[in-house]
Amino acid sequence: MCSMAKEDLLRKQVGDRSVCEYPFAVAGINITFMLIQMLGLESVKRRSIVGETFLRFLSVNESAFYILYCISFKLMDQQWLFKRVSYM
Repeated sequence: MCSMAKEDLLRKQVGDRSVCEYPFAVAGINITFMLIQMLGLESVKRRSIVGETFLRFLSVNESAFYILYCISFKLMDQQWLFKRVSYM
């Protein structure tokens, strides 16, 4: 599923991309930062049950963050196109 979402994002064949494009690299950095904050992974001492649960899941599936990242990026892309926003 994640590789398919990644391919969709890389090809950028869905939507009117010339009108409502976003900086791909900046979006990726912001999504990474958002996930780290939401999961509470920025601190040495875990503060939330969500962060602890995710770390346990990560110990079982090493691709957990990658999968969550791809899903988040795909959702952001869909919302960006749906709302027809511009970079500015």
